[in-house]
Amino acid sequence: KHIVTVFIALLSLQSCEDFFATTLQVDPPAHTDQMVVHSYLSAGDSSIFVAVGKSIALLENDITLDQLSDAEVEVFLVGQSLGQLVQRDPAVNSFYNYELLFDQPLRDLGTDFELRVNHPNFPNTTARQNLPTKVPPRELKYLENAGINDFGERVAGMEVIFDDPPGERNFYEISVLFVDTFYNEFFVYNEGISTLDPTISSGANYGSLIFDDSNFDGKEYVLRVEFQSSGVAPGAYLVSWNTISESQFLYSRSIQAYYSAQDSGPFAEPVSLYSNVDNGLGIFGAANGDFYPLEE
Repeated sequence: KHIVTVFIALLSLQSCEDFFATTLQVDPPAHTDQMVVHSYLSAGDSSIFVAVGKSIALLENDITLDQLSDAEVEVFLVGQSLGQLVQRDPAVNSFYNYELLFDQPLRDLGTDFELRVNHPNFPNTTARQNLPTKVPPRELKYLENAGINDFGERVAGMEVIFDDPPGERNFYEISVLFVDTFYNEFFVYNEGISTLDPTISSGANYGSLIFDDSNFDGKEYVLRVEFQSSGVAPGAYLVSWNTISESQFLYSRSIQAYYSAQDSGPFAEPVSLYSNVDNGLGIFGAANGDFYPLEE
């Protein structure tokens, strides 16, 4: 009787092993190529760079943008053409393959911009974006002892105090740059920052934080962040502070959701990336801000 019981148990284990070893063949979803347009406006820039390419299928190994070299890219301001972008030299090996230079900063041109991209193999695409209103910080406070990092070391931080404009929805992005000097050369690195504020999330850019004013519209707000490094003098930091468009906020948040899903393993829910490009995919974002030195 015992021999029969062991034999049946072995058969059960073998069946489980075969079950978990089974590979299901799943056909990938049908893919239709779409034009992809990617560009950011920054109020202080006097140029615009645009990446134009086509989408790739879900299971393709090459995730780099398949650039299109024969597109017509034009930028408009309140319906009036500001010029047609020219293709950049392929030897530059840049993600952005089209550019247009202006003789003044974008903030002096206006706020209502539109991109129109035409290509013989795709429907004509358009994307619109407004430069947001600049909301400068009223005060930056350096905090010598702001908390403890993952290694048990005390770390510094800062408080950003600003007045949110009332009656409108505003979106913000902050990052901190560490400026290092070596043999009379300057090297700039993104400093890792974090916060305990549950309403603030990580942005698409490494080290950036993004949030909106839904909890403090029209009020003074104090944002507190901690640095990941320790023992660095405050004079070595620059604070990048921007008001960003809603489109850039939503795209940045969807990118971070995608990264989180990648870390969740094979059972993660699919994530749809935000796009504001009509008849295509991609992002046309905008920011208005500046760099501020952090002093003790």
